[in-house]
Amino acid sequence: MGLKLRRLWRQLGERGAWAQGVAILVVVALVGGVAVAAIAASGGGGGSGGGSAVPVRRTGPVPASTDGVTDTAVTVVFPVIDLSAAGQAVGLQGLSDEKDAPGIRTYVNQLNDAGGIQGRMIDARIEKFNPLDPAEMRAKCKDWTTSGEVFAVVDTGKWYDDQQLCITEEGGLPLISSWTTITDWTERGAPYLWWTGPDQADVLRNLVPWGIDHDLLGPDKKFAIIAGDRAGDALAVKKYLLPALKKAGLKPTLVDTITANLEDPSTARSQAQSAVNRLVDEGVQTVIPLLPVNSFQLYLAASKAQKYAPKLVLSDYESTITNALGLAEFIFPDQLSGQLGPTVYTLSSEDDDRPANGLSGTGYTPEAKACWETWNIGRTKVDYIEAQGPTMRWCDAVKVLTTALDLAGPNLNRRTFIDALGRIEDLPTALTPTLTFGPDDHAGPNQYRTVSPTRNGTTAETNVCPPRRPTADDDNPLHGSCWILIEDWKPLETG
Repeated sequence: MGLKLRRLWRQLGERGAWAQGVAILVVVALVGGVAVAAIAASGGGGGSGGGSAVPVRRTGPVPASTDGVTDTAVTVVFPVIDLSAAGQAVGLQGLSDEKDAPGIRTYVNQLNDAGGIQGRMIDARIEKFNPLDPAEMRAKCKDWTTSGEVFAVVDTGKWYDDQQLCITEEGGLPLISSWTTITDWTERGAPYLWWTGPDQADVLRNLVPWGIDHDLLGPDKKFAIIAGDRAGDALAVKKYLLPALKKAGLKPTLVDTITANLEDPSTARSQAQSAVNRLVDEGVQTVIPLLPVNSFQLYLAASKAQKYAPKLVLSDYESTITNALGLAEFIFPDQLSGQLGPTVYTLSSEDDDRPANGLSGTGYTPEAKACWETWNIGRTKVDYIEAQGPTMRWCDAVKVLTTALDLAGPNLNRRTFIDALGRIEDLPTALTPTLTFGPDDHAGPNQYRTVSPTRNGTTAETNVCPPRRPTADDDNPLHGSCWILIEDWKPLETG
């Protein structure tokens, strides 16, 4: 049970956002008599990934600032969540067995021990912050952007929402982050804001041809959109998804909302029940959920109560394809197991926690395995790292940073660094197959694969997931659930 609980934490908590407005809801589910607390993040999720049709707004040339740069070092801030402050506030003690700081030090030290980048060491400032305290986050942002001591900020998805624009739009400081929303955000933060996650606008544009190809959308299909009620959700639906559907000659039977307000679960529950009633009455066959996990969970609960299980178009929007795995395993297998969704992440091939072995043909991808090998240098006992967990994320983030620093050359300043980020192409990473940026393309993922979150059987005969390597506290080689690979990598269709 312990491993299963940690797995659910990873699926619902680590993926990215500490939420727009950063309220945190503790969703409690009873799993075999055990209370499982899951963080429900209600932030946007997507970046201006490869091929966005909306150009990044330019506000003038980037100054050739050398703040945070000397002949021998470059100072970079790595923000990490203060779990003692944030966790205690909501009765949680962390989302993962892994902590951020050791991962940062491992990959930064590897580079520094090899001589640095262009002769400069990375001076890593690991800064704790409380994501529940926007005033504290803003104060840190203003310090970083005005002190003259910091060259860039590198984050793995926890520095979110308006705080990103504080660093970029207001402060003119480069920020590399995996927290993402729709294209409009990178326009505002241009040219300083760069995402290693997918643009929500691109995710939505890609959903339409993908849904048609998989017989989930079409003129003969009754389908509906159920979205959150935040301004970003409304913009995502009206500016990106509905136009993409119209271009394909499709019109939803129903467009409805469920509040994303974490402080008003009673309204969200009522709206979820009403939405499901309308879906049933209209005979809707396919639902596109654009919901944060708290609203998604209530939608699923209402569907379960009515024994309603339509086809779902899962996606990286609010990480529904990722969150579905834990929810399918523990609470809603009838609603989620076997559903499909496109994702830019390496889900399924990395579902095993360790490199491929005799029990499994899957495991770490080559890039993830390289991160794992670096993590284990100098350790007397081989230690695994979660395939999509904090340590692996820092491996990717540091790689993007150092690739850009190297491309910028010995004449490092803010202008040459921004230019270098825009020249990164086909960079292999652990969480996505590659990242490609451009001068007007500020999010890296531009490929997707189709996966299915699947509730595994409890016996060898009913097992549908690849076996995994047993661990010290669980000798069962069967996954409780897994992402099954349906189709491998294709270019995102964002036109």
